[in-house]
Amino acid sequence: MTIVADRVRPNDNRRLAGVLRDKQLTLGIEARLAEWHPDGDAAPGAIVPSFAEPGRVAEIPGPLVRTQ
Repeated sequence: MTIVADRVRPNDNRRLAGVLRDKQLTLGIEARLAEWHPDGDAAPGAIVPSFAEPGRVAEIPGPLVRTQ
């Protein structure tokens, strides 16, 4: 069985996830399988569970959830 998965992106935790309005954070999260290459593009990868905001690339670690 072949699993087709998006490529996961490393999350540097610089971008806040979701939208903060009037002290209320609205955030959508999807759990999905993604291909991760922790040792670089030339090294073998692995299919791993990951999180993403809808319409965005999966990230490891998942999207940064915090309020300001």
